[in-house]
Amino acid sequence: MKAFSIRGILIIFTLLLSLTISIPVMQPNQAASPDNEYDFRSIVKYVDDRWPQIQEHMRFFASLGTRVTGYNGCEIAADYIYNKFLEYGLENVHFQYFNITVPIDYGAEITILSPVKKVIKAYPLWPNVVQTCPVNASGCLIYGGKMGLEELNGTKVSGSFVLADFNSHDNWLNVAKFGAKGVIFIEPSMTTVSEAKQKILDIPLNFPRLWISKEDGAYLLKLLSESGGKVLVHVKSKMVWKKVTAKNIIGMINGTVYGYNLSPNGTITYKKLTASQINTPQELTIPHYEAISITAHYDSFSCVPSLAPGADDSAGISALLEFANYFSKNRPRRTIIFIAFAGFWEGLFGSRTYVDENFGVEIEGSTNRWDLTRIHFNLDYSSDVNTLGLMYVGNYYGAWSTRWTDCPLARASTVAVKVRNYYAEIVKQLGKKYPFYDAVVNFWSEFSPIPYMLDIEPFMLAGSTALAFRTAKAWRAHWNTPFDTIDRVIWENLKPQVELSLCFLVPFANDDHIQRAYPLYRENAPFNFGSLIVQVVEYSYQTGWYVPVPNALVHVRLMAQEEVYAPGGVGTAPSSPYLQDLVVMTDENGTIRIPGVASCTSTFEPIIWIYSYDAFILDPDTGKIIYATDQGVYGAAKFPLTGSIDIEPMRKTIPVFSCGSLVLFDFVDPSTFVEPWRVELLTMPGYTVPFFYGGVTSTVKPIALLFLKPGETYLVKMTDNQYNLIGLLTNSSDDHPEGSGFTVDVGETVYVCNTLARASQDLYRLDNLRYQSLSRYGIGDVEAYKNHNRVAVLLKEIDEALNNGRYLEAYSKSFTALQLSIKVYSILKDLTYGGIFTITVMFMVALPTAFLVERLLLSLQGLKRLAGIIISFTVILFALTLVHPAFRIAYNVPLALLGTGVTVLLIPVLWIAINYSIKFFAKLRKKMLGAHIIETGRISSFGLAISLGIENMRRRKLRSSLTLITLILMVFSMVTFTSASSLTVARFLSEPGVTLYNGVYLRRAKLETTNPLTWEVYEFIRGMFPEATVVPRLWYYPERQTLTILFGEKNYTITMKAAIMALSPAEEDLLDMGGILTPGSTWFFEGDKYSVIISDQIAQKLGIKVGDTVNILGLDLLVRGIFYSEALGKIVDLDQKPILPLDILAPEEEQIMLETRVPAWGTIIVPLSLGKSLNFQIFTISAKIPGDPQELIKKASE
Repeated sequence: MKAFSIRGILIIFTLLLSLTISIPVMQPNQAASPDNEYDFRSIVKYVDDRWPQIQEHMRFFASLGTRVTGYNGCEIAADYIYNKFLEYGLENVHFQYFNITVPIDYGAEITILSPVKKVIKAYPLWPNVVQTCPVNASGCLIYGGKMGLEELNGTKVSGSFVLADFNSHDNWLNVAKFGAKGVIFIEPSMTTVSEAKQKILDIPLNFPRLWISKEDGAYLLKLLSESGGKVLVHVKSKMVWKKVTAKNIIGMINGTVYGYNLSPNGTITYKKLTASQINTPQELTIPHYEAISITAHYDSFSCVPSLAPGADDSAGISALLEFANYFSKNRPRRTIIFIAFAGFWEGLFGSRTYVDENFGVEIEGSTNRWDLTRIHFNLDYSSDVNTLGLMYVGNYYGAWSTRWTDCPLARASTVAVKVRNYYAEIVKQLGKKYPFYDAVVNFWSEFSPIPYMLDIEPFMLAGSTALAFRTAKAWRAHWNTPFDTIDRVIWENLKPQVELSLCFLVPFANDDHIQRAYPLYRENAPFNFGSLIVQVVEYSYQTGWYVPVPNALVHVRLMAQEEVYAPGGVGTAPSSPYLQDLVVMTDENGTIRIPGVASCTSTFEPIIWIYSYDAFILDPDTGKIIYATDQGVYGAAKFPLTGSIDIEPMRKTIPVFSCGSLVLFDFVDPSTFVEPWRVELLTMPGYTVPFFYGGVTSTVKPIALLFLKPGETYLVKMTDNQYNLIGLLTNSSDDHPEGSGFTVDVGETVYVCNTLARASQDLYRLDNLRYQSLSRYGIGDVEAYKNHNRVAVLLKEIDEALNNGRYLEAYSKSFTALQLSIKVYSILKDLTYGGIFTITVMFMVALPTAFLVERLLLSLQGLKRLAGIIISFTVILFALTLVHPAFRIAYNVPLALLGTGVTVLLIPVLWIAINYSIKFFAKLRKKMLGAHIIETGRISSFGLAISLGIENMRRRKLRSSLTLITLILMVFSMVTFTSASSLTVARFLSEPGVTLYNGVYLRRAKLETTNPLTWEVYEFIRGMFPEATVVPRLWYYPERQTLTILFGEKNYTITMKAAIMALSPAEEDLLDMGGILTPGSTWFFEGDKYSVIISDQIAQKLGIKVGDTVNILGLDLLVRGIFYSEALGKIVDLDQKPILPLDILAPEEEQIMLETRVPAWGTIIVPLSLGKSLNFQIFTISAKIPGDPQELIKKASE
């Protein structure tokens, strides 16, 4: 009996011990205890076991061709997710439907008409804002390569379709400005998202852009070669904006502790806390509903909408599916809501709609609505690198003021603390360190080299706590392109991110203390999740008021964010912000409601978000713009088109008018190469501001699109910030030198091809007309004469160059011609205005002269005296009109005389009024103080003096005549010797220093990262010095000049001293860059792109050798060479300053006075082709020019 008892006790003890040991391991349908130490090994093992399923999900999504919202592939993906939710046991699985406006591709094709008959499939690119760029036209086909101006030389661009390489930056605009009908891009072997962005413009320019496969491209190139370039094609493309129904997919897993009740009919009920119970220790003792959400988007995006496989882009939603499967088998204490969003790439429209329609719940004791989902998590992975980041904000809304107590940073920080604690436990338990960045800091954009947006941003804006597990330090080079395919997914980089994310989510789903609850913000907080109600209207002359316009496309853009750093570092040229654009279609009443706009209703916080609004109507058959935003007196003058959102809901009225379009290229000041400060549309004749007009200018390219009222004639005037003319377009001809203006029909687009040359021609004809008028009367200016003749020569050379296909020469000379034309215009304007001023002066002098002549020669009395003065005045004016040219060069002499006469007649009136006032106050003084002064009449004394003087002159005729002759001679001499013309000359100064080449060096006088040079300057220099070796230098600064270099398992971060230079292969010859390289290193060669040259110090720290591969900005780069840091720091250009990038973190005084540079060891050098592809900006240009230096000086002087 005793033995049995001991044996029984041992058995019971063993069973209890086994149960105790097994408790931390979460078995299916077993709730975790709040005191659990989580078994992260089992979580990692789950990911390892289900990894084939995650890969299968991604392969399926990528196989759909495109998942752009509104396309069939997106619908199939939604059904797939819905069924997987059901398969994995989620409850309350349902769709959330919403309307969204997207461009639908209805097909494009290229029909070869000769020399063979064949049809080639084509794909239109994403619209330029709302312009889908339809085409149905025939033309010759030419090959433009990368479409550089020099490469286009010898081809006939005007009227042709241009077959071109896709990796050509923004050079497609070169063929557009020289009159091409469209561009057909050949699929490259590889491209980047930065290249793709260059093919989309931020204004609605109607210029067809198509994509064809590399096989079809090779066929067309072969056909062009065999036919001697004689290929005729017909191109047809149709893309239409449609309002489609999209859907979010939602499923739930009921928490074992903080759950809900699900009735047989699917109704969910749950227990809510009261306001007095929330965020108190008491809430842990009361059963209630509480959740977290796990979200991801399932749609894709591409610059070619029909080719958007989005393989890497599907990693988030694929992981979400298996996370749902995990939690359905391991039910958590807290309810989990799984949400798959559509409309991510259309301005986060899916997540905005979810927040808008699920805007918290009401609870007892509070006037606010509360979000019972304590934390919203988002999954957004890339396989470019294996570094996971915890992020709380993106670039769609950007960060906002941290002065607010419950700002997003404050809310996210409490979660970040827990994540860091979990991470320490994960590393300790698993014995390995996952690459992980906590980006919940002020400098959040440091962790991404490119702008990005997150589905959690609307949640944060509404006042919830939301964070994303997003791949950090990744450029995501293939995203938004047709090359985001499954074969480019790097699985070994993706898997650790998925493992770590699930390890983080399991504790959050089970711990009792994860995050306090917050009230949501709709209208009574400093920053809100707001809504915008827009109505599009047209002014009606018949009713004198506005009528609604149905089915209009409304374009809303977030223009500015104060207190926000430029995303993606400094030194990247701005690209089209199409991802931040939101295009929606109004209903039959011209109205649309837009949820999720960033609202600022506090009077104590600065305005952060500024929105701009536009509206357009496209012809349903042709796709051309037939209505555009009205900025005239009945438009923007009454309804502001920019501003902040400060009430809920915000109502906006956008007026439109019937229009055609006028396109201007190279829309820059020819002297400074910056955008004009002011553009004016003036009607002809009359030169008045029109009642109806509109226009947009690109923020990324020098292009303007003006909207004109059909039936009216316009000219275009451009001025700088000092209102100096920098461009004039009048559509002149030899018969109409002052111009006949521009007119358009409804929906018509008029391209002012080679705008620079057209502006030069118009100004030349106007200058010529004025110069001839002035020369006829002996008025001239030496510099104006010289420059005017030079413009005439340049225009002939430009015309010849265009006729012979020498586009680079024509482009460069057009800039020079416009510069000189503006200078001549300014001089002639001053001469003409001087003549008008002379008329005024002569008129005012002629009046006293007539009185003097009458007194000296006639000396009449009474009415005869008045008649004598008038006759004398008339004779004097008539004599002046015969001898002085001012009366002939002025446009309206009678009006000038009338104005002067009215002014002269006002003088006596003013004098009488002043004299009356003086007498009144004199009487008042005498009445109050008595008579203490002797008063004399000033006017009578002055008149008496004049009369006596004239009488004395009559008596002494000889003396008076001699005195008058002397005065005339003296005035004549002074005028003669002071009438000089200005003349600009170049001065050359010698400076000591090192000169490595003879040539030209260009930079801004004040070197600033906010004022870089442009590619227009580069092309101008190449055209001016065609024999020169011209090399641009591009700089890029990562956020806070902090850059991480990954090499295998090692990494090194350059903190606050990093910069990237993109340099040309020609630098080796220009500055002897080969001399700074270590043995075994080589400089870049032509065609080199994905390579890098690093400093000896970085190579030593990481153990890098020539030929190794490193990862920088998420790009794998071959180490082409290693440079000596000290040697690079000593290389200077012609200005005797280092070629290294400016240190933008140095004190402002050092930046301005000393131009402090980043240290050479912290500088990364990449090929120019890569820098241009990634949209780095130019800051300096060097040109090595062969030949006699004296000829160079002469050329520079010109």
